[in-house]
Formats: sequence, structure tokens, C-alpha cells
Amino acid sequence: MTSLSPDEESRSSPHMNSYEVEKNHQKKKEESIRNFVDRYKRRIKIAITLVVMVLSILSITSNSIVASNLSVPVSGDNGQRFALLSIILSLIVSSSVVVKQVFLQYLDSLRTVHNKIRGEINRFMEENNILHNTVNDLSTQVNRLKPIEVAFSNVIGDSVEDAESLNIAIRENAHIVEELSKLTTMQFHEELIKTVLKRDRDQDSRIGDRETKALFARLRSMKGVDVDENGLKDLLEKSDGSLGTIIAFIKGEKLEVDAGYMA
Repeated sequence: MTSLSPDEESRSSPHMNSYEVEKNHQKKKEESIRNFVDRYKRRIKIAITLVVMVLSILSITSNSIVASNLSVPVSGDNGQRFALLSIILSLIVSSSVVVKQVFLQYLDSLRTVHNKIRGEINRFMEENNILHNTVNDLSTQVNRLKPIEVAFSNVIGDSVEDAESLNIAIRENAHIVEELSKLTTMQFHEELIKTVLKRDRDQDSRIGDRETKALFARLRSMKGVDVDENGLKDLLEKSDGSLGTIIAFIKGEKLEVDAGYMA
């Protein structure tokens, strides 16, 4: 049965999330490392065993030759050579056995280191899982806050538009009030001037005492008009009742109208 890569597993499982894909990838990676180390150890053991076997065969062969030479008389040089060869092979075999034991201990140490590394990998995977869950929680909270942020932005936008509309309406209203105040003042000026002209019954462009009393009575009866009578009396006395002076006085006077506007 062929194993699938992490990418193929993610494609074969459409409902698998990123956390599961990462977890499977880590498992595959850990298994790959473990298999590589196991294969490496097996190969080394086989190689050392073969070397020891070959050296052992050579040592046994040399010892057999030496033993046969001892039973059969051989010249001195050849006997010494065979004896020396046997000793060398024996030393090589014993050294190889020692090397094998040391290397096997090294492999045990390597296995311990591998287990520690695997433990660290597992710990990192657990921490990664915790971080992944934390990121998912934060993403969920951010998604929950997005509608609130959009609604808040809409409220702020509507408030800004309403405030701008209110400012425009206030400015327009102030302009209308100012124009109405001017128009009302002109209408009252016109009404007062008509009243003054009507009181000049003898058409001499002057107002006498009787006409002055009638003028004041008329002004008092007009609602929304407040004229400084004392100032007007002093002006009439100084100007000998000139209509032009009275009209100029009325135009320069501040009048209070019914609507409450000031000219």
C-alpha cells in the first residue's frame, strides 16, 4: 500500500483543515527520520558483522595454516612469516570486535539522542497546536467584531452627515432670519413715515404741538414699535417740528417688532 504525501492527503480530504494537514505532515516527517536512522543502524551493523566475519575467517585460516606448519617441518623464514601473519590477524580480529562493541554503544547513544529529539519534536508539536488554537480563537473574535466595526463606522458616517446637514440648515436659517429682520424693519419704517406724514394736516412740512400729541398717540397705539418719545420731543423742539428731521430720527432708531427681531 503506497503512502500519500501531505499535499495528496489534503487534496483527498476536502474537509481536512490546516491543523490536521500540519499534524499529518509532522507525523510523516517524524516517521521518515526514524526510518532513516533505523536503516542507517541496520546497515552499519551488517557492515561491521561482515567485516568481523571476514577477519574471523582469515584468523581461523591463518591459525590452521600455522598449526599445519607446526606439524610439518617448514623452513625457519616461512614459519616465522606464518606465525607473524597469524598474530596480526588475531590482533585485527580482536580490534574489530572491540570497535564493534564501541560502535554498538555509540548506536545506543545515538538512539537516546534520537529519542530526545523526537521528544522535543512532540513538545514543539504540542506548543504549535496550542498556538494554532489560540490563533483560531483570535480569528473567531475578530470575525465577531467585524460586524460591530462596520455598524460603528456607519453610525459615525451618518452622524457626520447629519452634523453637516444641521450646520447647513443653521446657516440658511440665520440668513433667512437676517433678511426677514431687514424686511420687517423697512416695513415699520415705512409705516412710521406714513403716520408722520398723515399728522402734517396743514401740509407745511412741520408738526406743531397738537400734531405732535396726535403723532405720539398714534405711535403708542402701534404694536411692536418702541420709539424714544423723550428723544423725539427734544428733536422736535430743536428742529422746530421739521418732517425731515423726524424721518431721519425714525430711520436711525432701533425698533422692536412683534416677531422679536431687532433692526
